[in-house]
Amino acid sequence: MSPTTPAELLLCSSVCAGTLADFSTLDEAERVLDPPFLRKLILGRVNLAGDEIDPRGIRLRGAVFEESVDYHSLRFNMPLAFLECHFKSSVDLRDGDFWSLSFDKSKFDDYLYLDDIEVRGDVSLNGIEINGTLDLYDAEIGGKLNCSQAQLNGLRADRLEVTGNVRLDGSSSTRPLTFPGASITGQWAMKGGDYTDISAYGVTVGSSLNFEALTVKGILDFTDGQFRSNFSLNECNIDLPDGTDHKSTESRIALGLTRARIAGDCLILRCRILGSVNIITSRIDIDLNLGGTYIWAKRDAYALDLAGTHVLGSIYLQRLIHDGIPGFWAEAGVSLIGVVVGHDVSCLGARIHNYNGNAIDMGGAKITGSVYLGSRAVD
Repeated sequence: MSPTTPAELLLCSSVCAGTLADFSTLDEAERVLDPPFLRKLILGRVNLAGDEIDPRGIRLRGAVFEESVDYHSLRFNMPLAFLECHFKSSVDLRDGDFWSLSFDKSKFDDYLYLDDIEVRGDVSLNGIEINGTLDLYDAEIGGKLNCSQAQLNGLRADRLEVTGNVRLDGSSSTRPLTFPGASITGQWAMKGGDYTDISAYGVTVGSSLNFEALTVKGILDFTDGQFRSNFSLNECNIDLPDGTDHKSTESRIALGLTRARIAGDCLILRCRILGSVNIITSRIDIDLNLGGTYIWAKRDAYALDLAGTHVLGSIYLQRLIHDGIPGFWAEAGVSLIGVVVGHDVSCLGARIHNYNGNAIDMGGAKITGSVYLGSRAVD
């Protein structure tokens, strides 16, 4: 097969020269690229007049794909980048094997299937707009996963494996993000953005988790998570959906860290959480700090439930003195039933209400250090 259309001719000349195929230089009607032609180019079945694809790979900008892109089980040992492209039908790269993959600032009118892909380098999805769901089931990424400034309609990343960092800054999603059983060797960072539920039960994070200034209109769930450094939520707003009928205990949980293992600090600072926070039978190797956080829960549940959790350092439910942030505030009480604390429990400047029982329940607690209430210490 030989290239014939302006789009095909531009693409072939660019990949042989190792340059970006910039379709924005073509008339709008000429920017349409036939998916089967690109597939044949990747497979080496296009006549390049004795030349070959440059090791810098295939890079397109501004191409339009009107037909479905079915590249199931495709193998390509060079970078593959679709920049600012428009996919008017679904894109299927399931079971593919790639060197690196980028869809930065591309628009998808339908689904993007990246299930079971193997990528030795980075996957970049910065600035994408997608009307269908983004699927990353069982994907293996040897580098980083970047998905910042993206407009998503749900992300399904069950059992995703990422060797590098995962970053989502300033993105939004109208449907849940799910990461059950995912493994992230590097850092997981999210800064800014609006989401519905974020479900990551059973996740493993090899470095720190840092979520800052997120708005979550649903549940943030890290049940059975393993964190080999710090777990940090800073200035996040977690709010169960309005009008939800919270009849069961599970439906009232806004932040779940039950049975979690955190090898560093657990920091939940300056957050506003409407719903219960459950950190039950977990282990935290350094400190647990909820300074400046406000938690509201129904009167038949604890605002903060730490039952059976082991904290090797101290628990801080107090004001953040250095930056003038108001103290910890819990509406519905705090459970310290059965906790084991290696050092102190400090509630200096805290405001804890429970209209149906004790403000703080400490039955069976074992605290090696002191308990601070107000400005006085109780040993």
